[in-house]
Amino acid sequence: MNAVAERELVEAIESTLFIYPAVHGLSQDLGIPGLRGRITKLSHPLANLCGDARFSEREADAMIEKVRQRYGDLAFGWLTGPSTRPGDLPSRLEAAGLQNVDSIAGMALTDLALPIEVDPKIRVREVSWQEAVANSEVMARAYGLPTEVMRLFNEIVALSADRIKARPYVASLGDDAIVAWAWLVYLPDSPTVLLGGAATLEQYRGHGFYTALVARRLADARADGRTAAVIQGDRRTSAPICAKLGFRVNDASPWRGRRAPVRSGGRSERPRRTAEPAPDRHQRRCGRVGGGFRSPADSQHGAAPLRDGIRRAVGADLA
Repeated sequence: MNAVAERELVEAIESTLFIYPAVHGLSQDLGIPGLRGRITKLSHPLANLCGDARFSEREADAMIEKVRQRYGDLAFGWLTGPSTRPGDLPSRLEAAGLQNVDSIAGMALTDLALPIEVDPKIRVREVSWQEAVANSEVMARAYGLPTEVMRLFNEIVALSADRIKARPYVASLGDDAIVAWAWLVYLPDSPTVLLGGAATLEQYRGHGFYTALVARRLADARADGRTAAVIQGDRRTSAPICAKLGFRVNDASPWRGRRAPVRSGGRSERPRRTAEPAPDRHQRRCGRVGGGFRSPADSQHGAAPLRDGIRRAVGADLA
């Protein structure tokens, strides 16, 4: 097996944030030079996400304003990471009124043969994308997302199958009732896979479903000849579990996601707090490897739901 270089793993963690191409009628490229991003018809920071900026110091502030104008009244998220330029972009985003949301842990595993103990009562099966789309409502409940946002992403992945290989999985106890789900994404021309966002219905959390989904995805990736896996994990839930399973944190520079407060009558309004949705429990402040900022247009979603949206956007899993 070919070893995967450290830099390649960092690039894999960052690049998978924007791995899916534009899909006609569902999403389009943000169209701003030096920045990756997508824009959709839904006003949600996960549906409208940008990041991996490569701006000069001189143009950075103007480009931030250009992004805000491009999204208009839509809620959007902005992610920064180890390769973000300029290095002070996070502080520039905050100065522009975007709110620091959360941090995530970029993690990697380079031995996919490590043994993982799984509860034999848990059944994990691969499903079709047609079935995944049909189950968007239960997947959204597990993830704490609006159903229309979950359906949007299922449809985007399904319609990108000719360009990006991805496999959806569901987990159940004995019968076919879905209680957890996850994605496995194959990075093009790479020996690496992404363990994409996974979520478990609240009443079933803490019973090994997440571990079972990790084990199945790693086994399938190894069977396909892949030699490394990356995740963007919640530091309070999935990251500790993955650390026990052999994943290691890449302590590169911080990744942050940002959104800005909604404007009403030309004035910025702080978003009201709401109950936090299910999937990932990230740190409130930025940590070493990852996180989120939110845009001014999404206070209707509440601060907490937005935080989870940012985490999931980077593939963070819920245990």
